[in-house]
Amino acid sequence: NEKNSTLYFAAIESSFSRDFFHKNGVYEFDLNTFYFYENGVFHKRSRAIIQLSKFLKFPFNLLRVFLIVPPFIRDAVYRFIAKRRRKIGGDFCVLIGENEIKRFLN
Repeated sequence: NEKNSTLYFAAIESSFSRDFFHKNGVYEFDLNTFYFYENGVFHKRSRAIIQLSKFLKFPFNLLRVFLIVPPFIRDAVYRFIAKRRRKIGGDFCVLIGENEIKRFLN
């Protein structure tokens, strides 16, 4: 659902991610949290999703309206969904092609 193929991905447990976090002054990070790095800033949890949404097609880019919701409420909803993500979204594995493989950093 990305507008353009401009985003890159890395598993949080990869050596790339660990080194990247450390190089950017982050020494403690949660393996169960979504992080998004943009313009020298690490965003996490709901803020990361909202920042990421501007790169997505309609209707996902509308998630930006949630910036008006206080972060403690957004993050509570984030944690609620994260704990139940397998029940909500199902348990599946997406097969990716060669073009997508190039966008994974390790």
